[in-house]
Amino acid sequence: MTMTTPIATPKPAKTHFSAEEAASALGVSIDQLHSLIRQHLAVEDGEMSNVVQTQFQASDIFLLRFLAQK
Repeated sequence: MTMTTPIATPKPAKTHFSAEEAASALGVSIDQLHSLIRQHLAVEDGEMSNVVQTQFQASDIFLLRFLAQK
């Protein structure tokens, strides 16, 4: 009799992150994330209210990490 071992399938990579998850991935507080966005990405203060509801992608976090190191 042949024993088979089930193959573990990898968990799909997360594709969207909340602001809290993005801040955590960057190793900064949520306030520091907001400051980073305000400094480099937001054109008007009114746009900052949307950050709480924003879903970040991995590429967004990559860009923010790059900007944080400048």
